[in-house]
Order: sequence, then structure tokens, then C-alpha cells
Amino acid sequence: MSQPIPQYIAGESVYSMVANIHLHSLDTTPQQTNQRLFNIEHVRLHPVLPAHVRDLAESASINPFKLLLDGTGYSLYAFTLAKPTERLKLMNSMLGHEGGSVLRVSRQAASKLALGVMLKLCPSCLIDDEATHGGSVWHTSHQLYGVTVCPVHGQRLSSISAGEGKAGRKYLLPNNHMLDDGAVHTDSEKHLSRFITQLHDFLNKQSPLFSVRRCYQQALTDRGYITKNGNLRFKALKADLTAYWDELFTSPNNLLPTELSNFNFVPRLVHSDANLHFIKHVLLMAFLAKTPEILFNMQVRHQPLSEPVTINKVDQVLETNKMLVLLRSGLSMRKVSVLSGRSVGFIKQLALKNGIKVGSRAQLVSEEVERAIWRKAFMGQHRDVIAKEHRISVSAVEQIIQSHKGLSAWRKHLRAKTKLRETRNRLIDHINSHPSDTRNEIKAACSAYMWLFKHDKAWLYQQLPPAQKKVFRSRKDWGKLDNDLSRRIMLEIDTAKSMSEIDRYFGGHNWLPRQQAKLPKAYLAAKEKIERCLGS
Repeated sequence: MSQPIPQYIAGESVYSMVANIHLHSLDTTPQQTNQRLFNIEHVRLHPVLPAHVRDLAESASINPFKLLLDGTGYSLYAFTLAKPTERLKLMNSMLGHEGGSVLRVSRQAASKLALGVMLKLCPSCLIDDEATHGGSVWHTSHQLYGVTVCPVHGQRLSSISAGEGKAGRKYLLPNNHMLDDGAVHTDSEKHLSRFITQLHDFLNKQSPLFSVRRCYQQALTDRGYITKNGNLRFKALKADLTAYWDELFTSPNNLLPTELSNFNFVPRLVHSDANLHFIKHVLLMAFLAKTPEILFNMQVRHQPLSEPVTINKVDQVLETNKMLVLLRSGLSMRKVSVLSGRSVGFIKQLALKNGIKVGSRAQLVSEEVERAIWRKAFMGQHRDVIAKEHRISVSAVEQIIQSHKGLSAWRKHLRAKTKLRETRNRLIDHINSHPSDTRNEIKAACSAYMWLFKHDKAWLYQQLPPAQKKVFRSRKDWGKLDNDLSRRIMLEIDTAKSMSEIDRYFGGHNWLPRQQAKLPKAYLAAKEKIERCLGS
């Protein structure tokens, strides 16, 4: 029998929409709702990057692309992907059933940032939603990473974990029990949160037809952070960025990963169309402009910076041959650099790879020293250690490594084997010290588990304890629950205006509104409390 689908509320996240459908249905478990909506039992919906959007939109008779934009963070993540094909892959993954590939395609996993998966709510929005819609919802704008302050009410958001084993596999709606102490927010948090939500709204309506890199370059040029030759004054920019976002990274609440505080990603944003997490873009954007519209509407008033030249494989071979001819003719690396437009470091590496001798400081890097460096590099010794032992720069060591064919690949192979051995040992030590742990407990406690799952799955499964058999769980004793609830209602509830309010007090299971026949005593006790409250 088909069940009615609640109407979609503007600004509601996909997770919230499914939670509303589940709690207003006859389904007793999330698996039943998943099977009905997605034709699959086990689904974990990410707060901002969920899959199965098309199936959900068809069930609710709404436009899937509208739901993709309004109910997810798709536009923010697609904005940071340089190639149109990558944006299309992300859209197809989220509209379709490939939930496992969404984090990979969106480059969320490649960012290597400890972002966490949380569900966030605003206490004032909770009250407004109850009054306006008759129930609570999870707002998409609150779930966006980096948003810690409600853009409407300016209040600090409360949060609950939605990661492995948490709310991600359940369907919960916001309630008063999820609210925390409501810590005071800083001006930096408020500015960052508002900018992220404004950017999300802007990108939902229109996408820039040009590279945002041009906007960065123009804004930085206007502020004096880019020289006439197009070089970035990164030292000065980094100092100003650090001072501007100081409150954000010194907060005891750990609002953002600390590795972002060095701002080493900024040069890549300015000089290339790299696929970087949107929070890195926002930290630079919000520093340069008050709103996204101001940044994107900047007109190029000065001579634009030179665009990188796209070279196909044939042209690249011709260019390399020209540089080799110039080097073999006796021209210095600096002159070849000027003629080709390449850096001196690139010219030197090209020469070393092709066996062309270049000028070096013989007193520091003699042939004997170079052989010693090669031997240590071959044994896998770190470049920093080699450089300190021979009192030369790390770049000089790297150039010697690159000049020997296959040495760099061999060192990479050594590092991979070392990592494999160390990770295996770490897992074995954990299993030996915790022999009673189940597979899930090992996964949660030992960081080596996920690395081995990705790179050495067969060996991992040979070491893990056997999978536990499913345990039969007896049916709920409704008679006992009825007696307990009726007693607690009489003792603990003083005033209540609705059956839902009493139900939320006991955990929001929807027992009282939907299980009246199984809980007659509790239902009558609750009804008496409500009538007494309304009558007084």
C-alpha cells in the first residue's frame, strides 16, 4: 500500500526530507523506509553529499535538480572541480545510487582534512519551524561545512555526530534534547558562516562563466599583493590572512583543521585551477570581499595576467628538443630559461636527466659527494637527512635523485613497503592487545584498519576475527512498556500541550501518537495531563 509523502519544505536537506518521510510513515525501521524509497535496505545519507536524490525526488514528485541544489551542498563542491566532466560525475553520483563514490568524486577524501560528519541545528530555527511547519527540519544551510552560526538568527549552532554508527544510519529530526550550552560565537565565525551560505545561494542560481582565479588575481592586484610581473607577495598576504582569521584558529572549539592556518594552499588558488576543498576558497574569498557577488562582479580594469599556455604532446616534445639543443650549444641555464620562458630549476632538471653537465658548486657537490648521495637515496634515506649530512640544500639532493633514471620510483616503492610493514605491525599489535575486540571495534580504535582496507584488503581479512553472527532480538514487551510509560507520565510530566510534546520528552519514538492500541494506559495518562493543562 502506497503511503503519503510529506510536502518538501524549502531549504530542507535531503537527510531531513527522508527523516520526515520515515517518521510520518508506518515503517518501523529505517531499513523499511530505505527499501520503499531507494529499493535498497542499507543506506547512509551524508548531511551535504547524499546519493539517491533522483529516487527521492520522484517519490515526492519534485524536480530532482531542484532538490540536488536546495537539499545538498552539490553546488559548492562542483564549483571547486576544474573539469566539466568531473562536475558531471559528481552530479550523476548524487542523483544515482553510487553513494560510495560521492566523497571520492567530490575530492572530499583527497583533501585529507579532518572534517567530521555532523548534523547541526539552530535553537531559534527549531521554534520557528514548529510554528510555521508544525515540525522541525534540518536546514541545508546549517549543514554546510564551516557554518557554525545560523545566518538568519546569528546564533551558535548545536551539533550531533552523524558519522559511522551515529545518526547517518538512523532518521532523526531536531529536538530540544540535541541543544547544547549555546557558546558565544566570534565575529570571524559569523562572517565565515554567512559567506558560505551566501556562496551556496549564489552558485545555486548561477555559475561563473570564467575561472575564479582571475577574480583572485584582480582583487589581490588591487590590494598590492601581486607584483607587476604577476608574482604573488605571499609572505605579506599570509601575515594578513593569519591576522584576519586569528579568532577562527585560536578558538578552543577547533572550528577548522589547524593545517589550514598556514594558508599554504593560497598560491595554488591564485596561480592554477586546482581541485581544492571549497573551505580553502572561502577563506581567501571572505578575506577579499564582503559577499560572493562583489568578488565575482569584479571587472578586470588592468592588463590581465598572462594565461598559462596549453601545450599538446607534440609541441611539448619540440619545445624540450629546442631547450636540449641550446644547452648542448653551451648556453648557460639562465639564458636558456629566458629564451624558453621556463624556470632555471626546470632547465637544470632537464639537463641532468639527459646527461648534460651544468655548472655547480664543485666545493660542495663533487662527484664523490654525488655518489654518496645516490647510495643513501637508494637505501631510502630521507632527503632532509642527506642534505644535513652533506651541508647542501634539499633541492640539490632532489635534483641528483631526479637525474638518475628510476631512482625516484624506487624510493617511492620503498616508502610504500615501509608504510605497509608499519601499518600491518600496528594492526597486529592492536589485535594482540585487544583479543576480544570485534571487527567494528577494531575499525573504530585502530587507524591502520582503513589504510589496509584500501591497500591490502586480502591480508586484512585474514587477520581479523570471524564476523559475528546475527543475534536474535526478542520483540518489544508492549505491556511492560505501557506500565512504565504511564507511571513515568504521572510522576514526571507536570504540564504538556500536545501528545507530541510528551512523546519528545521520552525520546521522540512516536509511540504515543501511533501506538495507542498497544499503549492504552500511557495514552490515557498523557491525555489526562494535556486536558488538565489546557483546561487550566
